[in-house]
Amino acid sequence: MKYLIYIVSIIFITILAIVFFVKYNEITQKNQISPIGQLPSNLVPLDNLFSSSTEYSKKIDSIKFLKHVSLNNDIPEKNRVLAGSSVVSSFFSNGVELKDGFSSEEFNERSIYEYAKKINNINSGHSAILPLYVAYIGLRFYPEEYSKKQVLDLLETSKTASLSDISSRPCRNQSKVSSIIYMASKNKNTDITTEYGNYYSSFENTFNNICDSKSKSIVAFMWLAAISDVANTEKENKKAEELIEFIKNNLINDDSLTRNLKSSYFVKDKEPDTKSIVERISVKYPTFKDVLKDMENSISSN
Repeated sequence: MKYLIYIVSIIFITILAIVFFVKYNEITQKNQISPIGQLPSNLVPLDNLFSSSTEYSKKIDSIKFLKHVSLNNDIPEKNRVLAGSSVVSSFFSNGVELKDGFSSEEFNERSIYEYAKKINNINSGHSAILPLYVAYIGLRFYPEEYSKKQVLDLLETSKTASLSDISSRPCRNQSKVSSIIYMASKNKNTDITTEYGNYYSSFENTFNNICDSKSKSIVAFMWLAAISDVANTEKENKKAEELIEFIKNNLINDDSLTRNLKSSYFVKDKEPDTKSIVERISVKYPTFKDVLKDMENSISSN
């Protein structure tokens, strides 16, 4: 009888130990998928999602993972928002070449827009850039759906989030704000110039006082995009020629504009927004075509 009790005790303790380790592993694994920085070893780190040296197949895998994280209710809200913000950012940095990472369906702006709004609404105080993406895409493709209050709310959300968002980049953010001001001013129902000033001054300040030398070319391009759309003064058209000259004289392999157009324009599947901007600038300012040729030659030779 004594040996039987001993054997039963051993079995009971063993069962308890198994249950404990199973539960422990479940909790550990659940906690390990929370931080978006802890990606599986077969995926590139988050920072490499925007690196020109990362293979597209790995970037696509990263986007799939980050989108999964952003839609997982068991993961902390902040990590979900930051993951989703990176997914949306990838379309601004890489064009539509990574569309398979987002969806197996044909790419369209509406799906990205609705996704960006959904992630931003999880808790809109975690990312400074995401509300700017929402406003930019919305005003660019669906301006009839916007009111002045909606635009101002998104800008205010971004401003508040920038105080705690360590990934916030002032140049990128302010360039987007300048573009939002320009697009919002095209419709009296969304015009925010009273609150934020005019687009020209905003771009001028961003270009001259906020961005470093490597970032100035992409800001010059977006400033040029705005001028080509709404310019009605000699001052604006003169500035357009200056910006084209600046871009031409600052073409280097690693500058922000070359990297952007390499992925969004000089590809088979051109990103719709970038394509329309390039075409509009080229029509209004034909000298820009020479810049495109120089850029394309530079890209093809590397």
